Amino acid sequence: MVGGQEPRRKPEAEERAAGLVYAPYDQLLAESDFVSVHAPLNAETRHLVGERELGLMKPTAFLVNTARGPIVD
Repeated sequence: MVGGQEPRRKPEAEERAAGLVYAPYDQLLAESDFVSVHAPLNAETRHLVGERELGLMKPTAFLVNTARGPIVD
């Protein structure tokens, strides 16, 4: 769950055909080497990434915020 909402997903058959693997948000943060944020800034996404999320990430991971600054607290 991101920003209080479930992510929009493709049907499972489409995900498989495209080689996509769904991962929950916390797992994605914990396993990724790079996390890139491209969300619009609104009430749901403000402070989407904060101390808790950064703490879940590997010490060697990179956070790339190409979105608005206030999305990261």
